[in-house]
Amino acid sequence: MAEPNDKQKKSKRRGGSPKPDRRIRWSKIIRTVFSWGAVIIARCYVMQFIAFRQVLALLKFLRYLRRILNNDKIADAKIYKTDVNDYRFEGTLKQKENITIKRNTCGC
Repeated sequence: MAEPNDKQKKSKRRGGSPKPDRRIRWSKIIRTVFSWGAVIIARCYVMQFIAFRQVLALLKFLRYLRRILNNDKIADAKIYKTDVNDYRFEGTLKQKENITIKRNTCGC
């Protein structure tokens, strides 16, 4: 194969990609930082809202469980250890009990 001559080498240098601009574009950097900051703050807000709803559901369930325990409506109950600090409660009621969850009633 033939070696490219000097004119072809120079044309390749000129036709290549332009050199990157060395100036710092602070407006672009600030916009990126604020955008990521907004994403992180929004995620934290959503996680707090979800955690708050879970606490409310847990409190409603505990109130329901106390009502069943105080009225002696449980026929049989077992507690299983599922993880280091997690337990699962399974039980059988003496008779069906209506439970309202988000305005929907189901018989259990």
